[in-house]
Amino acid sequence: MEIIAQRGLGCGLLVPWQAAVLRAQSLEPLKRFDPEMRGRIAAEVGSGVESTPCDAPMVAGWIESTRDGVEAEMLPPYLIVYREMASAENPPAVFAATALRLDYTVAIDAINAKLEALEASGATPEGGKPWSDYIARTSEAAATIARALRGEDEDGKYSPDEAAALVAQSALITELWLQEPASRQ
Repeated sequence: MEIIAQRGLGCGLLVPWQAAVLRAQSLEPLKRFDPEMRGRIAAEVGSGVESTPCDAPMVAGWIESTRDGVEAEMLPPYLIVYREMASAENPPAVFAATALRLDYTVAIDAINAKLEALEASGATPEGGKPWSDYIARTSEAAATIARALRGEDEDGKYSPDEAAALVAQSALITELWLQEPASRQ
């Protein structure tokens, strides 16, 4: 997926937020590998990026066949985490430092409009549940992430570092998405 993200962006087949979503998704499993193995994987990805043409089915075909899924399934959790962090009385420092906004009103309104548009379009969220259930579950996950950032996650689902990474990814991806007016329709 990392090759697809890099080539898709470089070839103009993806906009920055789409590439960032794919990169966030592809980098998550790499945490399980030791540093040496991650280095070998990075070298293979670099080689693959250099040798893969823009019209390769692996890139162009995959992007075209999954475009709706990226928007309806992969993007919403980042938008919801962003909205929950932005709605906090005191947004977490890692969020504020990544989002770089003083006022989140426009961003929250755009996120709400996007979630409503996805539901109205008939798109199915990840997991296949109704949008209201999906949004409630993801909002609760965001609350757990916020607790982990404060060192208050009793369940230990996220370490503070993992929580900070998720918040930063959500802020980065959503800010890139907000910069793409065509993406918000």
